[in-house]
Amino acid sequence: MKLTRREFLALSGKATAGAVIFAACGIPERELIIQSPVDLPEDLVRGEDAWFATVNPDGQNGDGLIVRVMQGRAKKIAGNMDHPVNMGKHSFREDTALQMLYHPDRVAGPLFRPTHGGQLTQTTWTQAESRLAEATATSRVTVVTNPLRGHLGWVANRFAEVKGGRYLTFDPVEQGVLHGAVKKIFDADVLPDFDIANAHTVLSFGADWLGSWVSPVRYSVQYGKFRSADPRGYMIHGESRMSMTAAAADTWLPTRPGTEGDVALAIANVVIDDGLASPNEINAFRSALPAGILNAFRPEDVAARSGVPLESIVKAGRRFGSQRPSVAFGGGSAGAHVHGTFALSAIYALNSLVGAVGSTGGVTLNPASPVSGLSGTATGASFAQWEEELAQWRAGNVDTVIIRGVDLAHGMPDSVAIKESLRAVQNVIVFGTVMDDTMAEATLVLPEKSYLEDWGTDIPEPAPGYQTVGFQQPVVGPTVSIDESSLIADARSFGDELIRLSGGGIVATSMQQLVEDTTDELFNENRASGSVTAPNNNLFRTGTLQRGGWWDTRATVPSSSYSFPNFIRGKTEAEFSGTDGLGQGIDMALVPFVSNNLLDGRLAAAPWAQQTPDPISSAVWSTWAEINKNDAKEIEVGEGDIIFIKSIVGEIEAIAYPHPGVPPGVIGVPIGYGKQEGGRWAEGRGENVLKILADQKDDESGALAWAATAVRIQKTGRRVKLPKFEGTVEAFPIEPGVPVLVVRPDETAEEAEEANHHRYQKLFESNESRSEIGRDNIGDRLSESETHE
Repeated sequence: MKLTRREFLALSGKATAGAVIFAACGIPERELIIQSPVDLPEDLVRGEDAWFATVNPDGQNGDGLIVRVMQGRAKKIAGNMDHPVNMGKHSFREDTALQMLYHPDRVAGPLFRPTHGGQLTQTTWTQAESRLAEATATSRVTVVTNPLRGHLGWVANRFAEVKGGRYLTFDPVEQGVLHGAVKKIFDADVLPDFDIANAHTVLSFGADWLGSWVSPVRYSVQYGKFRSADPRGYMIHGESRMSMTAAAADTWLPTRPGTEGDVALAIANVVIDDGLASPNEINAFRSALPAGILNAFRPEDVAARSGVPLESIVKAGRRFGSQRPSVAFGGGSAGAHVHGTFALSAIYALNSLVGAVGSTGGVTLNPASPVSGLSGTATGASFAQWEEELAQWRAGNVDTVIIRGVDLAHGMPDSVAIKESLRAVQNVIVFGTVMDDTMAEATLVLPEKSYLEDWGTDIPEPAPGYQTVGFQQPVVGPTVSIDESSLIADARSFGDELIRLSGGGIVATSMQQLVEDTTDELFNENRASGSVTAPNNNLFRTGTLQRGGWWDTRATVPSSSYSFPNFIRGKTEAEFSGTDGLGQGIDMALVPFVSNNLLDGRLAAAPWAQQTPDPISSAVWSTWAEINKNDAKEIEVGEGDIIFIKSIVGEIEAIAYPHPGVPPGVIGVPIGYGKQEGGRWAEGRGENVLKILADQKDDESGALAWAATAVRIQKTGRRVKLPKFEGTVEAFPIEPGVPVLVVRPDETAEEAEEANHHRYQKLFESNESRSEIGRDNIGDRLSESETHE
């Protein structure tokens, strides 16, 4: 009997599976296929699906994924149930990879522009590779990528070293403040894990960790366990806008921008004054502070300058100190100020007051990467570093810039200056899938394989408290059109191209070899506690690729005595840019926020991302501005009015969305919109808030202080209908002070349900006696009543 290659792979997988041991794993038989079906005609006629495990190195935290492939095409993406980071769950954002894979505007082949200002024209890969080799023959080369923790980042860095050039990473919002604070407080080089599932109290600031911050899928899984525990976990969140995390909190602390660190130290004062920490914990905390510094953060003083009621600060402190285990963390807008490092350091230092470091329900420090050459951590270079680099470009000191995974022309403040810097470089070579604003300035555009078509590795950050490696493998072959008449994109691997150009400087022949070398390295360590064990390296490689990764639950950071240095070194107060000369209007603090749909704009080309409603406003397809209702009334602005948002750098227009979940004096605008290029679903859609950010930097790290820009708001006199999912009829409470839902921490779910039933029954009877209002109407009108704990 003649066997097809697919049948041989399936049968050989069954025959060898018994020799591979998967710790705590049950891989279905249909998943015993480890590499994509490349030129396998039998796949196109059998009509059976196959699932492949992989990871997305460009995702937020290396979540483990499985991809359903049928008839040679990727059909569905789901979470890998075996992967310890996301445990079978995944974000809707991962689904957009399918649209990007088969995007009708995907760059089909290499494009060449002889000189800046000319037109991009089609060229062949032979000609493109010749130009690429010529452009990289110089030592004046800069390689730019998004932060990468796996071998792709290692290859980019190594290539720059071989050429005598420089390697920089770019992230619009995370530029080292978070990592710097973690290093200062915990002396850790990689981000820690937060044991949210086992905590009784969670205190967070700035970070929308249920929406878009760091590892939202992992945090959401743990949040579900946190809320389902007995007793039910209690959550306190401080932020300057009503994010998805703020909306889920039991207590929301609506801080004025830049006061998050103040509130954290005020809470520390409450814990100390009420004797809720041990003498050792108090002494450890005080020893890290200048003498008497806590007196500047008395709760009553902080309440006055932060806008958070004194009783809320005291209540949060008492809860955090008494209902242990407790954990505190922060990020996002809390660290996006001129004193961002101080603010985040103050927040993370709170963990020492409640014995959270290294404890169940607290902060779990992560070990170093198990793979040689990979640090397991990555963040964007600081804005100060980028200012220095761009000055070199403008001065003509860089001949070639190679860019991958970032849109500098969209993500940097002052996009005009960025484009001028790019035009001063002779060779601007950009790898990508769909045209963006930076590609529009390139002299050579090269179509890049998506992560579903390529090999690679990823070290999740944060890891789950122990060493973890994710493996990326191609799940489909060359992407062809639906009628199979042509290739959608004649794409190449970015990593493979750099390896080829290195001339042997990178000891590998391809990204696939680096993956194989990594599995061999892990096999040779012969760890009995690893997630995969096998009698030889070939079976071990098969097992790790089938499972989508490798981890060792015993490879943790050992418990040790904990101490931290004085974390107050630089500025401790917020500073905002001015608004002089911006005309009439009212001044407000601009709080940009990472879009839950588009992230920082990397998903703008995907219609699924564009049409997914924002979890708070439900807005889609446009740039809106969240503004306090009273502030909106002051300038006579209602929903749908187009407003000017002006800073000392520039101005944008946005659609007003007044609502009560915004503190007075604050205006929130989503990041990710305003692409001039980006395919049919992104071009000209909304405005780019990043381009009006002032040149404000954290005084310790040099990172962009992207939440420290003051703006002036003016009416334009124009009005449109805001595209959103929610209705337009405003809900209002039927009785002032009557709660929508009452859930107390000491109540079981059954007790809470019974108590609320009686409350609603009384409310119904009361209103029925006064009018003929129906029960359904009561439910509708209660939607905005005050919610109590």
